[in-house]
Amino acid sequence: MLHLKYLIVESASGGIMKGADSLQAREIFFWWEAVMTGMRRQGKGGIIAGFGDIDKTGYLDRLYVHKDYQSQGIATAICDKLEHAFEVSKITTHASITAKPFFLHRGYNIIKEQQVIRSNIPLTNYIMKKPL
Repeated sequence: MLHLKYLIVESASGGIMKGADSLQAREIFFWWEAVMTGMRRQGKGGIIAGFGDIDKTGYLDRLYVHKDYQSQGIATAICDKLEHAFEVSKITTHASITAKPFFLHRGYNIIKEQQVIRSNIPLTNYIMKKPL
């Protein structure tokens, strides 16, 4: 089990929140069990093969699967849990070029292509929505 005091969250705005000092960190802790679907344990310590998060508005903020564990259904399992974590009518995400085909396959629609700047580098991503 993940202990809240060790939880460090980087928000979409770039701010960092640590531990129980943040309401958002506490909310993230409560959906952690859903994320456990994406975890594979190997050996004594185990490794996290993938993770994702979603907020109560249905915004799927992050979805990540380690390169050694891709194409094994981990992202699908995580999304299956996250998309039903809250009673919302739609799920929204900002998908990278690489993630776009995955989300299209899951029934998401492209709303808008956009350029975002990260560390002074322009990146293309897509605002995508999926009706539930």
